Amino acid sequence: MTIVFVCTGNTCRSPMAEGIFKKLILPFKDEFTVKSVGISTFNGNPASENAVLACNEIDVDISSHRSTLITNEILNEADLFVALSKNHRDMLLSVGIPAERVHTLGGGIDDPYFCELDVYRACRDQIFEGCRLLLKQLISIKIVPFEEKHINELCEIEKLSFSQPWSAEGFKSELQNDTAHFYVAEVFGKVAGYIGAHFVCGEGYIANIAVSPNYRGLGIGSALLDCLVQFAKLQKLSFLTLEVRQSNIAAINLYKSFGFIDAGIRKNFYSNPTEDANIMTLIVN
Repeated sequence: MTIVFVCTGNTCRSPMAEGIFKKLILPFKDEFTVKSVGISTFNGNPASENAVLACNEIDVDISSHRSTLITNEILNEADLFVALSKNHRDMLLSVGIPAERVHTLGGGIDDPYFCELDVYRACRDQIFEGCRLLLKQLISIKIVPFEEKHINELCEIEKLSFSQPWSAEGFKSELQNDTAHFYVAEVFGKVAGYIGAHFVCGEGYIANIAVSPNYRGLGIGSALLDCLVQFAKLQKLSFLTLEVRQSNIAAINLYKSFGFIDAGIRKNFYSNPTEDANIMTLIVN
């Protein structure tokens, strides 16, 4: 897919968006071609100094960017135009680009041109969130049953996610466990995360859920948890339960969004570092 970010001069907003989006798609960069253009600019202008500085702060390097004027060739080749404001969207529609090929990033981002660095930082953060949400819409998450071919990639995710990661032998043993129900999330054919649980006597105990750091923030954890919850309903389980570190606010909020409630505390349940666990439970039926 070819994605083109569009602003006015192609020296502030759209170069930041291009650089940020390229960073977000690193795990599956072969699936996208990304560029940025301006609707009123000269070819060859560098990105503004504060745009470069603001992006450097999040390890995005746009110092080599040079402005490009939009052309008929670009209008014809792009699969998706990402307008940085509603005015840019209107311009694209006025020259015949179908509405389904135009997306307004974040509902529209104000131009920081000639402003102080703090304004560029705020603009950058808006662009980052808009790019994250856009990517979330564009990727296709496929949930598949866990197979032996997934083990090596799951072990890598474990190492990146936990202080006491599961071993390959541990995963292999689950393939032989009749109570185990494990699912893997794939994005463009690559393993992005997994969830595993044990169903015993009409009750469900979630053993683990992990998403590769490169894929976090894209809704993969939600897709995995939804898959397991729906399967639990089909199996007519009475409840699903799990433990979560008390400091893992993101995970706790995810579970709460699915209706899990606090059901107790396990003291010193985790090590490296030692920490209590919240027990959270979802009443399924």
